[in-house]
Amino acid sequence: MIRNQLSSGLLRQRLARPRLANVYSGQPRYLSLPPRNSSVIASLDSGPNRRRLGPFPESAKGQAGAALRTYAQILKAMAYGGVGLGVAAAFAFFGLHVWVEYLELPPGKRGQKNWDSFYGWDDEFVGWGAGYLGGGTDPRIGWRARSLVRAAWVAENWQSDQVADKSDDSASYLVDSAYTSAQASLEEAVSMAKEAGLKLDQQNTPDRGLVELQSRLANVYEKINTPLSLVKAFQIYLNIWNACVAFIDRQEDQKGSGIWEMREALRVALVLGDIGLKISSSQASGGQESTSVNKTEAEQYLTWAISTGLGEAVGDGSIFRLHCSDHKRPTSQDNLKGSLLSLSWLGQQGNNSTQLSNSLRSTIDLINYTLEALAFSQVDNKTISKKERLNDTFPAAIRATVSSLIRFSVHLVSSDHGVAYEFQNHLRSFLRSITSEIEPSGASPDANLHYLWLRSREALSSIYLAEIGYASKNLDDTAVISQCLTALEKLDAILIALESPEESFQPGRTRQSSGRLFEVTKALRRDTRLTAAMASNIIGLRLEDCQSDVIGNLRARFKDSSISPSEFFKRAMRYSNGSFEEEERLSQAFHESERNLSRVEERLRSD
Repeated sequence: MIRNQLSSGLLRQRLARPRLANVYSGQPRYLSLPPRNSSVIASLDSGPNRRRLGPFPESAKGQAGAALRTYAQILKAMAYGGVGLGVAAAFAFFGLHVWVEYLELPPGKRGQKNWDSFYGWDDEFVGWGAGYLGGGTDPRIGWRARSLVRAAWVAENWQSDQVADKSDDSASYLVDSAYTSAQASLEEAVSMAKEAGLKLDQQNTPDRGLVELQSRLANVYEKINTPLSLVKAFQIYLNIWNACVAFIDRQEDQKGSGIWEMREALRVALVLGDIGLKISSSQASGGQESTSVNKTEAEQYLTWAISTGLGEAVGDGSIFRLHCSDHKRPTSQDNLKGSLLSLSWLGQQGNNSTQLSNSLRSTIDLINYTLEALAFSQVDNKTISKKERLNDTFPAAIRATVSSLIRFSVHLVSSDHGVAYEFQNHLRSFLRSITSEIEPSGASPDANLHYLWLRSREALSSIYLAEIGYASKNLDDTAVISQCLTALEKLDAILIALESPEESFQPGRTRQSSGRLFEVTKALRRDTRLTAAMASNIIGLRLEDCQSDVIGNLRARFKDSSISPSEFFKRAMRYSNGSFEEEERLSQAFHESERNLSRVEERLRSD
């Protein structure tokens, strides 16, 4: 039997693994032998349903120590992380301030070799306290105020996810929170600057650093564009204007002094007139008396800027008498300075609206006569040469004067189309005479930009003249279209010229690394595109009312077979859309052109 069992076992393919028998039956098996004189921690036979024994005091101390060491490491890591985060935040904070101070706030530095200060383009750049020195903020106002100025710049230019915020007006206006943040920072910075000793009053020389800060604050108020903010901006500009004019009066006998103050007074007078007209429009529902006073005051600031600028254009700057036998001279006033420009005349409130209207009409007649005489270069019975007409303040002063003239002509449209048409006609002749005297070839970048600026305003004046002439029945459709087409050719040439590789015109990664004239070039390009879009829209609208034979004559005259309403509406959209950054898109003009094009295409489909 034993043999049978052994033989059957040999035939098995798989043999079971032998088990080690426990010598001491009934004794529990352990994972490891416990040390002598110690208790068993846990049994291998203990099931999941049996209660586990807790650790003994020696093991509890070890586990507590390990836990404390872990917590200490976590706290140490948190402390190191907090310190590192604080150091990184401090570096980021100071790095941001250094970046803004030295790379974003100063004006452009490229293209300094061909710099020509005669044309006054540097005064077009409004700095942040030390722009007139080529820097960022003014060191005199202290580090706290300088930080607030930089914070205002960051809020105005880099703040993202802007939300609507309530303004401080009595009515609930919602404004961009970026502007409210910039406003709060600049208000505190201006207050600190005044505490530091910077003054802006009629008894002292205007501090240019404080003028820049005040101008920046007023500009933010303008962007907020609520009735109360416009009044605040008007008051700030009025203080600047009073300080500059008072300084000019004190330095009247000293030749060559007060050049910057004169330029600033002309620039601010234009802004005062513009804001004053906005305030008068917003107060129209509040009472005729209040509105008429503000409107009259705004008109007076505009005429002051015009008259003073025309006096500077001749080169006198104080007395500007005209004697020309070929033109009828106004009999109500003998010289511009003695009547129009007396400072006591500004701000006077008249009760007789007819008298104010007659006074304004007399002023307009004198300005028209002056523009006509200057267009023919006839002053004091002699021809004025280009050299005699240009003094130290002429280029910047003439730009401010032309801007005031255009703004005033637009304002006159709301009063009398006939007067506005006559005024605009004299203005266009005056601009043509100026641009014909300038020789841009081989000139400096400053001179070229000045010439392009005047050419763009000449085209704008021609377009305004065509629009006002059509409204006043002085021009028919053909004359309006011809005039706008001629202006459009000039505007296209200006846009091509602004693409010059001149270093002063080129953008940079930051403002400081940009060309010295980049900002004014960018503004001129935007204005030129807007003017071209406006001209294209006017041409398209007038072509809709023209007969086919008139359109054929226009195509033959200008040698352009693409003259049609839809084509010019498309051109207006291209001018508005731009070919540069998306932010340069002129949305309002683009949508207007798009609506006009849609109307024309829908009418063509229906026909």
